[in-house]
Amino acid sequence: MKKCAVVIGVNKTGKLPTLSAAASGARDFAAWAKSQDYDTVLLTDEGKAVSVKEIKAAIRNFVDKQAYGSMIIFFSGHGILKSALDEQWLLSDAPDDLNEAVNVQPSSMFARRSGIPHIVFISDSCRSRPDNPLLSEMLGSVIFPNIEPKDQQVDLDMFYAASPGNPAHEVATDVSFKNFKGIYTECMLEALYGKVPEVMRKIKERRKEFNAVMPYELKMYLSRAVPTAAEKISIRLSQNPHSEVTSRDPKHLSKFAIERLDAPSMELINWNSRLGHKSKELEEPLMHSSPPKSLDRLIKYNDVFDMEVKMHEELELLPLTEMILSANDLPIGDFESGFVITGLNFMDQVIPLNDFDVTLADGYFLIGLKKMSRKTHLLWKLPNGGSVPFAVLKGYVGVAVFKEDTLVNINYRPSGSNPFFPNTYIPSGLEKKRALIAAKSSHGLFRISEDKDRLISSASYLRSDKKYDPTLGLYSAYAYAQAGSMNNVASVFSYMKKESTRIPFDVAMLYEFSGIDINVDLGIISSPFCPMLSQGWSYLAVDPDRFDKELIWLNRHRVPGLWTTFTKEGTRLVEERYNQGE
Repeated sequence: MKKCAVVIGVNKTGKLPTLSAAASGARDFAAWAKSQDYDTVLLTDEGKAVSVKEIKAAIRNFVDKQAYGSMIIFFSGHGILKSALDEQWLLSDAPDDLNEAVNVQPSSMFARRSGIPHIVFISDSCRSRPDNPLLSEMLGSVIFPNIEPKDQQVDLDMFYAASPGNPAHEVATDVSFKNFKGIYTECMLEALYGKVPEVMRKIKERRKEFNAVMPYELKMYLSRAVPTAAEKISIRLSQNPHSEVTSRDPKHLSKFAIERLDAPSMELINWNSRLGHKSKELEEPLMHSSPPKSLDRLIKYNDVFDMEVKMHEELELLPLTEMILSANDLPIGDFESGFVITGLNFMDQVIPLNDFDVTLADGYFLIGLKKMSRKTHLLWKLPNGGSVPFAVLKGYVGVAVFKEDTLVNINYRPSGSNPFFPNTYIPSGLEKKRALIAAKSSHGLFRISEDKDRLISSASYLRSDKKYDPTLGLYSAYAYAQAGSMNNVASVFSYMKKESTRIPFDVAMLYEFSGIDINVDLGIISSPFCPMLSQGWSYLAVDPDRFDKELIWLNRHRVPGLWTTFTKEGTRLVEERYNQGE
C-alpha cells in the first residue's frame, strides 16, 4: 500500500526563544520521506505561520482516501509536557491561542480510528514542564478526525527526542554557528537513509525480499546514538530519547534493495568515526536484534507481574511500594463509604466537611461519609491551599497515601457493608497487583509497558479483581486505551456499571471515546467530577463540547503529578462550582 507523511517544523512560537533547526530539520525529513515514496506534506514557518487547521486538513485528506498502509507525523519545534501523558507540540500562534498546539496523546488515540495500519509519531521537541503560566494553560488540539473506528487494527509507534521532563537539543555544526542541527533528527535520518546497518533487517513481502529499517531496531539504535552524539558535543550535554514501539514485522520505515546494501561500495557511516568517539559502545552489535514476538504469549500473567515487581525492587523503589501496601493494614472503621488518609501531619479542611465524620487516629485520618449524605466526592485541602479530589464509592473505603504533601497512591477496600468485604477471602494476587501499580506509578505516570500484547494481557489481569478494588478497573481501562483496545475499555465500563457504586470518572470518560455508545451522563454515573489520574485531563480536549465547560477551564489550574491535584486557584473554583447544589 501507499505511504504518506505530514512533516511539521516550527522555529518561532510566541515569545519563546527562536529555534534555528526546527524548520530545516523538517525539510530534511521531508526530503527523506519523498525519497522513500511517501506522499508528503511539508509545513514549516519559513514562509508563513503553521496552524492546526493546516495540519488537520493534511491528515484528513490522507485518512479519507483509505489508500495508505503507513503514515508518519513528524514534528520539530517547541514542546511541553504539562503532566503525565499531557504533551503538546507548540505551533506558531501559541500560546496566545490556547488551541494552537498538537495535543499528542489524544491525537494518537484517534489515530487508531483512521484505518491506516501503521502510524508513526516522531517528535524532535522538548518534553519539559512549562515554567510559564501561559504555556501551562495550553489546551491543544486533536489533529486526527473524529470518525467511526475502522475494523483495521492500527499499530502505533512513538519516537520522542527526549525522555519525559527533559529537553531536546539543537547544536551548531560549524564554528560560525550559522547552521544548526537537531541532534535527534540528524541521528534518525542517518538510520532512515540506510546508513546504520544495525537497524536493518531482511523483509519479504509479496515474494520480494529487501532490506528495511525496522522501528524496534531504530528505537534501540537511537537510545544509544543520541546520548553519544550529545556527549560528543559537550560532556555536559545530555539527551536521552524515548520510544514506544508496538508494530511488528513486516511494518517498516525505509526499504532498500538488498544488492545496494550488500555492495562493497556502499557508503556506510560509522558513527564512532563521524563523532570522533573512541568508545566501544557503538562498535558492539546491538543486544536486541529483534523483539521476541512470541515471548509475551508464553508468559503467564503472574510471571509478568513477578518480573515487573522484581525489576522495581532492584531499582530500589520498594520502600515506596511497602509504604503504600502497609497502609492497607490500617483499620477502616465501620463506615459504608469513607477514607483512610496517611502520610500527612496536618489536615487543613475536608470539603464539604458537614457530610463527613473526621477522626485523627494513630498517625492517620479516618473519614466516613455520614449516612444521610449523598455526596459523591470529597475535596481534601492541602496546607499550601491546593487540593485533591477523591471519589466517594458506595461500599468502599479509599486508602490514600501522601508523601511530602503529594498524593502518591489511592486504592479502595470493600467496607463492612460490601458483600466482598474480606472476612474470609482476599484474592491472592490482589496485593501483587497493588505492588505493581505502585511501582509502575512511582515516576508520576502510570504506564505498564510499551508492548501492545503485554498491555492487553496486563489489563486483563488487573481487571479481574476490580470488584475488590475499583481502581484496578481504572488502571485496566487506561492500559486498554493505551493499547488501542477500546472494545475492552467498553467491557470494563459495562461490568462496572452493573455494580451498585459509581464508576471512576476516568473509566467513563475513556468509554465515551470507544465509539460504541456515547450516551453517557458522566455527572450521574461517575465519581469524582473529574479525572482521577492527571493523564486523563488531556482527553478532555478531544471534544470539549462533550464535557462540562467549567471542567475544561479547571484544566488550567492543576499541579503536575500522577494524581489530579488542583492549585489554590483551582481549589477556589472547585469550591464555587462543584460543591454547590449536589
